[in-house]
Amino acid sequence: MTLFVQELKQNYRSMLIWLIVLIACNGLLLTSFQATAELAQSTEAFLAQYPQEFIQALNLDALEMTDVLHFYASRSYLLTAILGSAFAGILGAAMLTKEESDQTSEFLLAKPISRSNILIEKFASVIVLVTLFNGVFAISNFVLLRLVQLTDFSISSFLWLTLGTWLLHLFFACAGFFISGFTASIKTSLSLVLGSILVMYIVSLVPALQERLAFFRFLTPFSYFNTKDLVIERKIQGMYLLLFLISCAILLIITWQYYCRKDINS
Repeated sequence: MTLFVQELKQNYRSMLIWLIVLIACNGLLLTSFQATAELAQSTEAFLAQYPQEFIQALNLDALEMTDVLHFYASRSYLLTAILGSAFAGILGAAMLTKEESDQTSEFLLAKPISRSNILIEKFASVIVLVTLFNGVFAISNFVLLRLVQLTDFSISSFLWLTLGTWLLHLFFACAGFFISGFTASIKTSLSLVLGSILVMYIVSLVPALQERLAFFRFLTPFSYFNTKDLVIERKIQGMYLLLFLISCAILLIITWQYYCRKDINS
């Protein structure tokens, strides 16, 4: 537990910085809700601002811009998804890599703790920090939505959207942790995890632009937790949830098997 607590102490400040930035950006975006809601009363005029591909990609045709939660899902959710994923991915990517990059791995492995326990305690700290991050943001987000709302929004839809965001961030935490097990350079780890987030987001847009490439939805977690399912349908499709669980399990199992056998650079 000592390593677990140490990781929490070392990373909670960076978590707070990410939170402050995300909450501030979200607050700024939500200030435009009233103006957008007034324009959205004329649906044709509102949708005419955007290309058809953009409307389909962001599900603007299914969301009502007079509802503050729908507005959040169409504008701020993307920011939350990407920035939160970046935080989770960077956090996971640094967990194991930093020991080799900072040349502290020899000191750590000299302690009476197995490599399996190192993995468990470090990953547990990632889960706790990502969960705290999402919990605090959810509370602040709820308050902000209440402040700018014109009419009441669905609490159940808000909870589903919060759950989807948390699971999306957990996926990239697992991906970052996986990358950290195979790299010895912080710069390499961060580049790989940020690059994977960007690529997977771009891949999630492909099915909306090309119907014949609909199978791309199964390749990225951004499609698993999309705003239409979470806000309109209020569910996560069973196939997507299964793919999420399998993907995370595979990433963690491979990381555990490799790290327990690898030669650590000291």
